[in-house]
Amino acid sequence: MCAGVHVADPEPPGKEADVFRAIADVLRAIGSTLASVVTLPFRALARLFGGAAHG
Repeated sequence: MCAGVHVADPEPPGKEADVFRAIADVLRAIGSTLASVVTLPFRALARLFGGAAHG
């Protein structure tokens, strides 16, 4: 038995987990979109200069 350690009763497993999963999904979508938007100009430049160098 653990002396002095009290573990709070957990919430029902569905409610809190769903909220965190939804937040994680939103953050993942935002991160993915942001990564695409940030890398787009660099990919365009690489294609432009890569095509000019190999052409």
